[in-house]
Amino acid sequence: MIDIITWLANNEKRIESIYRKAADYFHDDTDLKIFLDDLADDEALHFYIMDRAGDYYKGNAGYEAAVIIDSEIDERIKSILDGLNHHLAAGTLTRSFLCESIINAEFSEWNDIFLYVVESLKNDIDEFKNIGQAIQNHKYKVEVYYENRPEFKEITDKYKKLKPVWKDKILLVDDNLLIVELLASVLSKIGNIDKAYDGTEAFIKLQENRYKLIISDIDMPTMDGITFFEKSRDLYPDLNEFFLFFSSDISQERKNYFNEMNVGYMEKPEHLETIREKAVQILVKDRDIPLDFKQF
Repeated sequence: MIDIITWLANNEKRIESIYRKAADYFHDDTDLKIFLDDLADDEALHFYIMDRAGDYYKGNAGYEAAVIIDSEIDERIKSILDGLNHHLAAGTLTRSFLCESIINAEFSEWNDIFLYVVESLKNDIDEFKNIGQAIQNHKYKVEVYYENRPEFKEITDKYKKLKPVWKDKILLVDDNLLIVELLASVLSKIGNIDKAYDGTEAFIKLQENRYKLIISDIDMPTMDGITFFEKSRDLYPDLNEFFLFFSSDISQERKNYFNEMNVGYMEKPEHLETIREKAVQILVKDRDIPLDFKQF
């Protein structure tokens, strides 16, 4: 978890600086300057939050993240920030480039990962209890600003109207609400998400819906993931073809079982891009679609 917190803190500090420089750069546009200064203040708060999270985690190590930030996500965010810094330094920053860069940053996995960290620690750090709403307000602030700027409306609409690549339904099953929410955010572009928090609830949903992909934890109350899988095979004998186990306890015995059942699995923590790639591999099965994961 400390690696994720450090990554977030560094990016929050960097984007705060960029927003403040951009506010000075566009000082002649009063509304834009106020907007950028406001965003910079938010990012300063976000940095403080991650700094607090880092201090807490260093003193209370024990919570392990279920995901890993891979190099592709890191490079994507770095590219956005590098591009803004480059144009600021060169004196070539345009309002349209700034607008698109802000949306690319603010509506990326960055905020989803930030919320994941905050929510995981909100019961331990009182200051974190209402931060989730503040993050949502931060994104809403971006949407409202651009809605009121007609020259940016086309760019904003493009992002607000993003639909899943396919209409396939994806079922996420885990008793950890934070993991379910993070996976839902990461996979929402490639399918319509349903959520369940134990095997019993998941089995009820499976009786009522047809899913193209199911990602399930194993160790859950009421009904564990393997029992859910076994019971569901009575409904769908080909279940192994669209099922992925996702667990922090992948023993050799369980690996043997997965191999015997010819069913996929991932071990926590896993890279976000790997999770997305494995999901896409199942969703595009039997479709004539090239597997260029970057488009997802």
